[in-house]
Amino acid sequence: MATKAKDTQASEQEAEKKSAKAKTKSGKTEKPSVAKAVKKTSAKKTTESTTTKVKAKATKKTVKPAVKVAVESAPNVDSQTAKSEKSADEAKEQPTAKVEADNAKSTAVSPDQIDLKALLEAGVHFGHQTQRWNPRMREYIYTERDGIHIFDLVKTAQKLQEAMNFARQLGKQGKTLIFIGTKRQSQEIIKEHASQAGAMYIVTRWLGGFLTNWDQVSKSIKRMNQIYSGLESGKYDKYTKFEQVQLRKEADRLSRFLEGVKDLKTVPDALFLADITVDQVAVKEAKIAGVPVMAIVDSNANPDLVDIAIPGNDDAVSSITILTSMVAQAYAEGRQSRTK
Repeated sequence: MATKAKDTQASEQEAEKKSAKAKTKSGKTEKPSVAKAVKKTSAKKTTESTTTKVKAKATKKTVKPAVKVAVESAPNVDSQTAKSEKSADEAKEQPTAKVEADNAKSTAVSPDQIDLKALLEAGVHFGHQTQRWNPRMREYIYTERDGIHIFDLVKTAQKLQEAMNFARQLGKQGKTLIFIGTKRQSQEIIKEHASQAGAMYIVTRWLGGFLTNWDQVSKSIKRMNQIYSGLESGKYDKYTKFEQVQLRKEADRLSRFLEGVKDLKTVPDALFLADITVDQVAVKEAKIAGVPVMAIVDSNANPDLVDIAIPGNDDAVSSITILTSMVAQAYAEGRQSRTK
């Protein structure tokens, strides 16, 4: 009996041990499942948080470019509007630019286009001796060298430009311009260039009262033309030989002073003088008659006596030639534009 009780106790103890082992095994098995569940929930949470973060980043990325595009597109719009405004302004300015270009073509060359080197080589810059100068020419004098005044050729070019513009306007309007040069070295120059330009000239002597006593001068011009036309047509063939000789002498004497103005019908519209000190009577009469005067003015002359004073050498042949030729050419261009 004792052995059976011991056996039952041992079996019960073994059963308890087995149940305990089973419980421990079941506990051990249950714990991993709980851990796995916790891990799964945490993984889900992490995945959800990562997805939310990714979505947030994506939304941020998608929003930022939109903002940038909007910001960047605004300057493009402004630039386009600015370009359109510039194009509109340029379109408006194009007609004015064309008009200005046409006006520039119609006017004489600018002082920058006048060859200052040619003026220098022609000796236009040389004035008179310093002791013979006129203080009113001070603004046109650049310096003095070896006791001689030197003109500022830039200012000479500006005044020459002004004279050329005025001469061109006279030619366009069909007005008369008389070139005057009674000094010996200027006579042939004035006669040649005035004839080529279709202008009138006086190269021998200025007749007193040519402008202030125009009625008498006009009668003398008519008389000269009548005598020459009568001698050529045979109108005076019935006259004696002596009378014909006298008529020819009279016409030749008038032609000596009036040959260059034989076609003049009224008081001239303007004068161009090669030397205002030699032909000062012409300057005085022009002022009285209200006739504008252009002239080459040396350092010993008064520029206030004329309307357009071209400061330059009025003694050298080369200087007179280049200044006179440019003014005469401008007058000829004006006449040609009128005929077109």
